[in-house]
Amino acid sequence: MRWAALLASLLCVIAFAADAPPLRINLDQFDAQKKRVLLPNGEHLAYIDMGDPKGPPMVLIHGYTDNARDWVPLIPFLNKHDRLIVVDIRGHGQSDKPECCYAKIDFAYDIKLPKPIALIVDLIRDRSAAPWRNCHAEKREKNVSRTR
Repeated sequence: MRWAALLASLLCVIAFAADAPPLRINLDQFDAQKKRVLLPNGEHLAYIDMGDPKGPPMVLIHGYTDNARDWVPLIPFLNKHDRLIVVDIRGHGQSDKPECCYAKIDFAYDIKLPKPIALIVDLIRDRSAAPWRNCHAEKREKNVSRTR
């Protein structure tokens, strides 16, 4: 029974991948788009602001030891009408790498959310999104699901 479920899952993934749009993001060009913002603590945070600037904002936060490039394979599947803000959290990618303060709550406080947004955290590698949920609860949308 376990093998049947695994085979069914694999076939679903293959069928979904067949309909996937081609990946057309050059990683060097992707990294070249990064901007840096100065935080109140004196550190710089790197990010890419892409998609529809007037669309609903969606912040993509990678898992620990990754960087914004982690989201590249997913970007073609997201709604082209959303504004995507893809962040390198502190100590990762092109963001500053301070000597201290790498707790999840520090990462959460670095990101200031101006209005209600969809907050997407990489839970596969990060395991716990509690600091993000707790720190920004009043600014998160209740429902994140959107279609193209």
